Amino acid sequence: MLKNYFNIAIRNLLRNKTYAFINIFGLAFSIGAVILIMLYLSFEYSFDNFHEEGNRIYRVGIKTFHEGKLESESPIFTAPIGPAMQQDFPEVGSYTRFNTNRSSYLTADSKPIKVRDIIYADSTFLNFFSFKVVAGDKNKSLSNPYSIVLTEETAHKLFGDVNPLGETININGSHDYNVSGIVEAPPQNSTIQFNALISFATLYTNPNNYMDWQGGNQYLTYVKLKENTDPKSLEAKLPDFMWKYINENLAQINVKYDAYLQPLKDIHLEYTAGIMTNIYVFSAVGILILLIASINFINLTTAYYSRRAKEVGIRKVIGADRKTLITQFLSETLLLTLIALVIGILLADL
Repeated sequence: MLKNYFNIAIRNLLRNKTYAFINIFGLAFSIGAVILIMLYLSFEYSFDNFHEEGNRIYRVGIKTFHEGKLESESPIFTAPIGPAMQQDFPEVGSYTRFNTNRSSYLTADSKPIKVRDIIYADSTFLNFFSFKVVAGDKNKSLSNPYSIVLTEETAHKLFGDVNPLGETININGSHDYNVSGIVEAPPQNSTIQFNALISFATLYTNPNNYMDWQGGNQYLTYVKLKENTDPKSLEAKLPDFMWKYINENLAQINVKYDAYLQPLKDIHLEYTAGIMTNIYVFSAVGILILLIASINFINLTTAYYSRRAKEVGIRKVIGADRKTLITQFLSETLLLTLIALVIGILLADL
């Protein structure tokens, strides 16, 4: 019986090609657009989910106040805050630091290549985060000064198919660096992006680098809390911590830094400008598209079925009951919807 319903539905759609085309493709394009929006939203919400123990990782955020007024808010601060937090707070299991991204010319075998997104990263960086290490020891690759870890793509550009471990790279015609590891490139849904990592210890070899509490603000610090640690209780201790190390000295010029913790899972959504606005806008557009498409589909279907009054009458005369008629029309509607859904998925996959 069900097969008969679908056979009749197919014949009716073939007999009314214009109606079928408009209704199917109108709904299909709408479904395709909604699927693309859903994929975008899913991607945005997936950021940094690949890190193991990510629920215990927090970025240290800093609010800067001048004369009691908030001047700026940023995760970029001085280098010593991470070590000091691990020293003063038993809740902090480990920390890692890296600087803001920069570009440099890397030279191997007299072949200079401009590489973007190079960062100086702590010795704990590869063990702290879950970036996949292809070659080298993740616990030691960034321990020694003038060590560099390359992504697979960067290593291939510099050395081709040759194993780069132990090779030497010159940066900006200045210092030579030893290649100590190879990692996979960070996935697209990572807030931390890089093409090369230079050991953080290298920064301490240059006396002109400001690496104390009064130094240049260009470092990001992440802490990993021990299990069952309440981040709020740790945050409550941070005002005294900041007073001890920096705010007491700055009080005479009415400057104050407030530190707080940013959960890793919230960094992309809550602390990246414009992301939540995009999510709200695309969500509203998706709902609106689906609503308009549904109303249009219902209106066209209703108008189409109202033209089949003679068919309904004849079916009743020859013995069709209400249940049979409803099942037939539902079968046709379901077939239309399924065809539109398949086409919509195919369109979204293009």
